[in-house]
Amino acid sequence: MFEMINTIIALLAVVISLVALIRTRKVSEQQKVLTTQANRISALTTLLSEYKNRANLFETALNDGTVERENLNRIGMENAVEEYQEKQYQTLEQLEKELSGLK
Repeated sequence: MFEMINTIIALLAVVISLVALIRTRKVSEQQKVLTTQANRISALTTLLSEYKNRANLFETALNDGTVERENLNRIGMENAVEEYQEKQYQTLEQLEKELSGLK
C-alpha cells in the first residue's frame, strides 16, 4: 500500500515538473518575442526623434535667417526638411505597425 502511494506521489511530482518545464519554455519564448519587439520599438522611437530634430534644425535655419547669412541653398534646405518629414512619417507608420502587433 505504501509503495503504491510513494509511486503515485513520484509520478505526480514528475507530471508537475513537466508542466512547469513546458510553461517555463512557453513563457521564455513569449519573453524573447516581446524583447525583440521592445527593441524594435525603442529603435524606431529613437530614429523618429532624430528625424524630428533634424527637420526642426533645418526649419529653424530657414526661419531665423541662417540660410541667408551663411549663403546656403534655400531650396536644398527646404528639400531636406521635406525629406526628413517624410522619413518621420514612414518611421511613424512602422512604429504604429509594431505597436499594433503587440495586441
